[in-house]
Amino acid sequence: MFTYDGKEYDIAVTKLTRSFAKLSTDKSGRVQTGEMFIDLIGTYYNYTIAVQDNGDQAEFDRFWEDLSAPKDFVAVVFPYNQNEMTFDAYVTQGSQDLVRMLKSPKTLFGQLIKNIWGPVTLNFIAKEPARRPL
Repeated sequence: MFTYDGKEYDIAVTKLTRSFAKLSTDKSGRVQTGEMFIDLIGTYYNYTIAVQDNGDQAEFDRFWEDLSAPKDFVAVVFPYNQNEMTFDAYVTQGSQDLVRMLKSPKTLFGQLIKNIWGPVTLNFIAKEPARRPL
């Protein structure tokens, strides 16, 4: 359903929401007559997704590591209208609840632990506007 930094992951996207924001410069505002003046920069398309593991915790762990890597921007691909949209975006934070911690019986090498993590919701914010005023 989406690509992150050129990679696809075998994870479950449980919710995908798109939004747009029309951003303007600080020169925008009301003039003396009371009329609104807007110095529009452009329209940014942003996405919010909720994801969880698809039964393969190792794959989800890989996604978490890539997602939390200290990179400014990454290329993402999301559905857009009847096509796809590719743009550079950033994710500033993510959080996830530990659902269950399973410990195996002691082995020769210690205890094996398998942590089960819940879903994570992420906001992908566009680096630049997809559309600019004419």
